[in-house]
Amino acid sequence: MRFGGGSGIENAIFSNLVMNNVTGPISIGLDSSSRRGSASADGARPKGYVRNLVFSGIRATVVAEGRQHSDLPFPSSFRPGETRSCIVLNGVGEDFLEGISLSDIQITFEGGGTPDEAARRDVPKMAGEYFELGVLPAYGLYARNVRGLTLHNVRFEVTKPDLRPALVFENVEDAGVNGLSAQGNSKAEALLRFTDTRDVLLSACRVLTPAAVFLHTEGAASRGITIDGGDVAKAATVTSFGSGASKDAVKVRVS
Repeated sequence: MRFGGGSGIENAIFSNLVMNNVTGPISIGLDSSSRRGSASADGARPKGYVRNLVFSGIRATVVAEGRQHSDLPFPSSFRPGETRSCIVLNGVGEDFLEGISLSDIQITFEGGGTPDEAARRDVPKMAGEYFELGVLPAYGLYARNVRGLTLHNVRFEVTKPDLRPALVFENVEDAGVNGLSAQGNSKAEALLRFTDTRDVLLSACRVLTPAAVFLHTEGAASRGITIDGGDVAKAATVTSFGSGASKDAVKVRVS
């Protein structure tokens, strides 16, 4: 789903879904600078909106790239962004997705993410279809410009090694991540990467396989992040910092 100026979605529930061998399992984009509606009398353009959405009871397997359908007489072609896709919550510019909840979700990804894909910090500032963004730097969830994000009882696994973080947050504020279980990789930078992200509580999280770092934080605007409990013993290091992030941005309450 993608929305521009004058369009939006709110107060919707998507539940009890099974998705097998898909690309782009969940994708929402918001960019009010596109698809502009009619201007008001003062010349202002209407903003788009995405708010109060619930995704629950979802089981999915995500393939590394699109598969040829057996009933098609001609070869299928796939865009680069249909390769190694993830959940995408994508606000652009001054637009924020608000009140998004992901609950009771288990997804197995095919994996295969590379170090170069993991290192991406230049995701295009657009809210087109998910495949237009290219291969994203997270294997499980990429969230940008989201306010009021909740993850509860979410499990991400991979069938092949993937060097991308399970979660990448960019400019996310007011988030609660409770009961996240995700596979890591000891050769990857981190299991989670937060950039310019504020007021986040990580509780009861589990690192399922060895990881170098549980949470890597970047950006001078990052602050108010708390890691409270959980089992992160399989991470060699709980936190790391870069690109101007202060060590005071993260509090750790893990024994």
